[in-house]
Amino acid sequence: MTTATAPTITETLDSELTEFSAAGAAIADMVKTYGHLAIADLGNKSEVAAVVEAHRMVKAYRVKIEKKRKEIKAPALAFGKAVDKEGKRLMALIEPLETHLDAEREKLRAAERAAAEAEKKAAAEKLQARIDAMNAVGGPVNLDMLANITDQSFELELRAAKEAEAERVAEQHRIEKEREAAAEAEQVERRAAMERENAARIEREKLAEENRVQQKELQRLKQAESQRVAAERPAIVADAIVTADSLENIAGDSREMAEPIIDDNNDHESRLRAMVDPDQQTWDLSPNDVAAIQWALDRIAELEASA
Repeated sequence: MTTATAPTITETLDSELTEFSAAGAAIADMVKTYGHLAIADLGNKSEVAAVVEAHRMVKAYRVKIEKKRKEIKAPALAFGKAVDKEGKRLMALIEPLETHLDAEREKLRAAERAAAEAEKKAAAEKLQARIDAMNAVGGPVNLDMLANITDQSFELELRAAKEAEAERVAEQHRIEKEREAAAEAEQVERRAAMERENAARIEREKLAEENRVQQKELQRLKQAESQRVAAERPAIVADAIVTADSLENIAGDSREMAEPIIDDNNDHESRLRAMVDPDQQTWDLSPNDVAAIQWALDRIAELEASA
C-alpha cells in the first residue's frame, strides 16, 4: 500500500505561482485589444460603450488577480506566523545560553584587552626609559628607532652616546681650563700692568718733585742773582762810565801804557755786554741804565779802536 505524500509548501507555492503567472499573457492580450481605445466624440455611443465595457472587463480581471494573490499568500502568512512563533520559542531557549557564553567570552576579551594595554604600557615605559637614558648622556633621540630596536642594539647605541658625551665633556673641560688659564694670565698681566703703571706714576711723581725742587732752586738762584745784580748794578753802571772815561783820558798815550788799563777792564766789559744781551733774563735794568751801559760800550769800542 502506497501512502500519498502531501505536497510541500515549496511545491504548492510553485504550482500556484505558475497559474498566477499565466495572467501575464491575458493582460498582454488586453493591452493589445483595449490599449488603443479612446473616446474622440462623447456623442458617439459605440465608442463610449466600447471603452466602458473594456474598463469593466479589465477591472474584473484585476480584482480576480488580487483575490488570487491573497489566496496564494494566505498559506504563506500562516506558515510565516508559525515560523515566527517557533522562532521566538527557540530564541527564548537559546538566548540565555548565548548570553551566558558571551559573558564568559567577555572575560577572555577583557583579559586580552588588559594584556594588550599592559603590553602597550610596558612598551611606552620602555621607550620612555630609553629616551631618558639617551637624554641623560646627551645622545640623539629618534623615537622610531628607539621604539623598534632590540635591547642589544639599544645598549650599543647608548654606549656610543655615552662615549660621545664623555668626549664632549672632556673637550668642554679642556676649553674651560684654557679659558680659565687665559683669564688668569690676563689677570696677571693686568696686575703687572697696574704695577708698571704705578711704578711709572711714582717715577713721574719723583721726577716732577725733582723738577719742582730744581725749579725752586733755580728760582732761588735767579732771585739771588737778581738781588746781587740789583745790588751791584749801580756800581757796574758807574764803573762802565768810569772805564770809558779812563780809556778816553789815556787815548793820547802810547799803546803800551793803555793795554794794562784795557786788560783790567775786560771783565767789566764782558759783564756790561751780558747785561744788555736781550737773551739774558737775570738783569732787571731800567731804560736809562741800558742807555748808559750801551754808551760806555760804544765809547770803549771807539777808544780801543783808536788806541
